Amino acid sequence: MRFRFRVNKVWHFQQRGVCHVVGLLEEGGILPPVTAKIVEHPGETVQIDSQALGGALPGGQLTFVISHMTMEPQMLEGCLLSDT
Repeated sequence: MRFRFRVNKVWHFQQRGVCHVVGLLEEGGILPPVTAKIVEHPGETVQIDSQALGGALPGGQLTFVISHMTMEPQMLEGCLLSDT
């Protein structure tokens, strides 16, 4: 499934080894679990594990839980995630 997801904000939960990312789905759809490449950082990927349920966010934003990052979580802010 093709998708493009722009990350606006990242919350790192170090004890659980995951992050919550909030952003906009610019194209397609995401059906977790799925590996996503980080467009601005070639060769870097994240694992999108699930979508957070409930609660409407402003501007149609979505929240996903990610793990298995190959870079520092805060570096994801502003990045585009897409299908591999």
